[in-house]
This record gives sequence, structure tokens and C-alpha cells, in this order.
Amino acid sequence: MDVCGKFPEHSGLLLGALQATGFLALAVGPAIGGALADRSGPALPFVLFGVLQLLSAAVKCLLPETLPLAKRKDASLKGLRQVMDGLWASYRRLLVDRKQTGLLAVKCSFLAGLSLVLTIVPLHAAAAWSASAADVGALTSFAMLLCLIFSPIAGVLADRVGSEALIIGGSLVSAASVACMPCAKSKASYYFVRALWAAGEAYLITAYSTLALNITPEDQRGARNSLDNQVGDIALLFLVVLVGVIGGKSLNMAFWATSGFMLLCNVFFVSRLQAA
Repeated sequence: MDVCGKFPEHSGLLLGALQATGFLALAVGPAIGGALADRSGPALPFVLFGVLQLLSAAVKCLLPETLPLAKRKDASLKGLRQVMDGLWASYRRLLVDRKQTGLLAVKCSFLAGLSLVLTIVPLHAAAAWSASAADVGALTSFAMLLCLIFSPIAGVLADRVGSEALIIGGSLVSAASVACMPCAKSKASYYFVRALWAAGEAYLITAYSTLALNITPEDQRGARNSLDNQVGDIALLFLVVLVGVIGGKSLNMAFWATSGFMLLCNVFFVSRLQAA
């Protein structure tokens, strides 16, 4: 956020490229890990992942600090209480901002869709068109590759037409696609609906990141990311369980209930914009 904040006229494009990089990793990583596991056993991917994490840490140590020395706060153990007090104060400042709370609802909407992907989509695909584990893997890579394509486009549109409209549109497309998933009975129709869902998610998450950058004061960016992660972890914890319980009763109902939840989150976001 600090780096992208230096180029506000291109923040959407920069964040779109960043999202695309993440989606590329999600598309390519499972394929590489699976191939290595098949050839050399399941231990090798874990070892290589650990090595890559160490290399990543080394590279990050070489990066320049984005926060100027004069603006850094005491983070010693002696000042830990003051740091925590400052964090909670920042949380309160963020939560009274109507757009920030609207964005957190959008994050929950996105995570509801992810909960479906983690729990219901593999089961439903197997029931609908006898999808195998390899088919589900290919479907996931397909969706991630589409997100890779759409994310930079979404970034450009966020800079030109605005993030708020793009969030609303992406959320509506995602919710509608989720609602249509039970109607997909063949492999071709499944890929078609999943493609619409992936496009909506790509526009949604890229515009989300752009708007979060634009409305968050510089001195609250760290607290904002912390709050976003806290809300995301809590939401995903409950949503995965809830979607799984509903799916245990009816796979179709899990899609429809999630779609309704996503629409409610969208309505809440629009209401917070109008009240801001």
C-alpha cells in the first residue's frame, strides 16, 4: 500500500498486476507440486517450499523500508502496551468509517465464495458430471488463469471508472454465477459458469484493494491490513463450517444460500456508500 500510494493515478493497475501475480501462483503452484509429488514423493514439495520461503525472506531483507524513520513508532517490548493501545485506537477509527465497514462486508462476500470452492465445488462437480480429482484440479487452474487475465484489466478500469462501481458489478456477477452453479450439469456448462464467477471475483478483489488504498490514511495502512486479516480469518473460519453444514444437507442449497449472503453483503456495501 505504501508503494502503490506513491502512484495514485496508477494504483488500480499496480494492484491489478499484484493480484494477477498471486493468481498465477495459485494456477501454476498446484500443478508443479503435484508433478513433483508424483515423481519423487510428497516430501519433496514441502522441502522445496521451505527453501523458497527462506529465499523469500532473504530477498525481503534487501528491500528498502517504505516507512520513513521519522514516522516509525517504538516497537520494543517496553512499548508493546502502547503499540497495542495504538492498534485498537486505529481499529476504532477505521470502524467508524462507513466505507471501511462496507469494504469488510465485501471481503466476507469474497470469502463466502472461497468457502464454496474449498468445500462444495469438488463434491458438486463430481455429482453433476462425474468430475475426477484431476478434473477438479484443472477446473481450479482454469479459474485462476482467468483471474490472472482479468485482474490487470480490472485495475485499469478501477483507475478509469472508479473502484466502487467495479466492486458492485463484480459482486453481482459473482453472486449470480454462484446461484447458477446448480444448473450446470455438464462439463462445458460448468466451465462456462465458473468462468463468469472467476471474472466477477477478479474485478471484485482488484477494485477492493484499490478502494482500500484510496480511502485509508497513510498512518493507518498497517492497522487497516491487520484489521482486514483479522476479519478475514474469523469470517473464513465460520463460513467454511457453515457452508459445509448446509452442503451436507443439500449441495444446491449451499450455492443458493451463499449467493444470498453475497447479495446481502453487496447491499450493505451500497448502503454504506450512500450514508458516507
